[in-house]
Amino acid sequence: MEKNKFRFRYSVIVWILLSAVSVLLAFGTAKNIYDFFILYDSSTSRAIFCAAIAFACLFLLVISVSVLVYGKYTVKEGKIYIRLGLFLSSIKTEDVSQISYFKKQDKLVLYLKNGKYTVAVIKSEEYSDFIAAVKRENPTVAYVMESGENN
Repeated sequence: MEKNKFRFRYSVIVWILLSAVSVLLAFGTAKNIYDFFILYDSSTSRAIFCAAIAFACLFLLVISVSVLVYGKYTVKEGKIYIRLGLFLSSIKTEDVSQISYFKKQDKLVLYLKNGKYTVAVIKSEEYSDFIAAVKRENPTVAYVMESGENN
């Protein structure tokens, strides 16, 4: 079976930062829920404020955890779907004019017909499968390997 799903490849620093943010948000949520119950009888306005902050922390926690565990590209039905947690965007494969692999930087870049580009953040072992999946949807896409060295 041909592969059409590719997980995001996060750098170590991104993993550390997102994990730290998730831990801090979990602490913020718990602390404000605790404060809400402690202050509920004595200071209603402060308790409501704590509940609002707890809700905001919980919302951001869900987003940060979803980004950590659910980041992927899916190539199907003439589109490249980019799922980053709760967020979904797509690129029509017919809008991709070229895929370039920059060997020195180990980057796979998709150039679009409108002059924009995006970097595919996937494992380098999956580059060939990703390129093949895009070319199945749009056979006119050119593939170029760049050495990345100046002449």
